[in-house]
Amino acid sequence: MWFHPNTTLSTGSRYLGAAEMAAAYQDADLWGPALARCDVIGTYVDPARETSTGTDGFLVGLVKMANLYRKDIAIEAAGPYGTAGYPTGAASATRDLTTSIANIVALGGTVGWISMDHPIQRVIDGLGQTEAQAVAQVVAYMQTIHATYPAIKIGLIDQPTNWEYGGLGRYAAGSYGHNYDTVFTALMVAIAAAGETLGFLHVDIPYEYANGIVSSSQSGADHWLTRVKTMQTVAASYAVPFGVVINSAYGGGGEGTGTFPGAPFAGSDALFGKYTLLFAENLRRRIAAGSLAALDHVLIQSWFYYPRDLAPDTTAYTFCDTFLRAKAVFNTA
Repeated sequence: MWFHPNTTLSTGSRYLGAAEMAAAYQDADLWGPALARCDVIGTYVDPARETSTGTDGFLVGLVKMANLYRKDIAIEAAGPYGTAGYPTGAASATRDLTTSIANIVALGGTVGWISMDHPIQRVIDGLGQTEAQAVAQVVAYMQTIHATYPAIKIGLIDQPTNWEYGGLGRYAAGSYGHNYDTVFTALMVAIAAAGETLGFLHVDIPYEYANGIVSSSQSGADHWLTRVKTMQTVAASYAVPFGVVINSAYGGGGEGTGTFPGAPFAGSDALFGKYTLLFAENLRRRIAAGSLAALDHVLIQSWFYYPRDLAPDTTAYTFCDTFLRAKAVFNTA
């Protein structure tokens, strides 16, 4: 189970402040119960790159906690950035190697995992490249990282609602023109041809999208969870470990205001926790009923404005408390 709270970022208001995070990560007693029971500690590529590595810095505390509890660190990165400044997979990987990864390693931490956050879509939309070019960029990114750190597991985090899939539409009205099933197959062929291995496929689909609460071009509250099952089956056919990111968009809020765009109410620590736990229970029941196979990875993760209080677990609906409650849900599956 992956422990991945929202974190500090100097250029983004949705994340917690650097001073707040730095102070929190200095106190092992605040984090101990959650970190002792997680498998992986997650952070984001930008704060790992931008945050000072000084003795009072957030990253120093993160690495200290990871080492204390003998956990590898996972970085959620872009993979290929899909921007003019970093127009290739190799250039993007070199930036990550020389900044975020280098910072963690310099502090004595171990980066065991890298998630490429919807990289194919980034390249197609950001650079106007073809599916084949986007696939080639992903492979180049993996090869460049592995040339220095061959043991790091590099995988995908993708949003099933953003793509057409298996003849079904996407969340937004209108055709995207790209089908995830064909793109994923092309990616797996290219990865195998390059002698690489995809470390995992994680599905990013907050509670409100998974359960049809957010208005969608697709009808039926069960539609997106059915697609999650289909993606799990495809991943299994390639022996790729599969996981689901569990969180709440409405509960997490938006950037700055704390209200997710279109949500009928503002988010909060408590609402993030409650809806995240509802989603965890929903998935547990589907696994018990056989409509979803057991998950290889479960990620409790926030990239939202909430929760603002991350610890301790003895306070209701801090991130640590929500994580431990979610873990208890899956331990009963």
